[in-house]
Amino acid sequence: MKQMDCQLIATVSVANTLGEGIIWHAADKAVWWTDIQQSVLYRYNPESEVLQQWQMPERVGCFAFIENDSRLMVAFAAASHCMTLRASNLSG
Repeated sequence: MKQMDCQLIATVSVANTLGEGIIWHAADKAVWWTDIQQSVLYRYNPESEVLQQWQMPERVGCFAFIENDSRLMVAFAAASHCMTLRASNLSG
């Protein structure tokens, strides 16, 4: 088994209740995750140290990036939506 060396590059004080679904998005050089219990989606850019957050209409089960599209596919308990986060609009 190959051993990997990891190093802590940043800590972000967000006090998540249940932070999950951590994804590195190479195109925008940011880490994305959700606090499922609080219905919040987060984006953190370690270079700029900018943390963004969006309050969702309900708990996020999962989310995924859409290739060649600025929207996200977000799955809630009731339905899935394509979401434009800059304007916080739900569509679909």
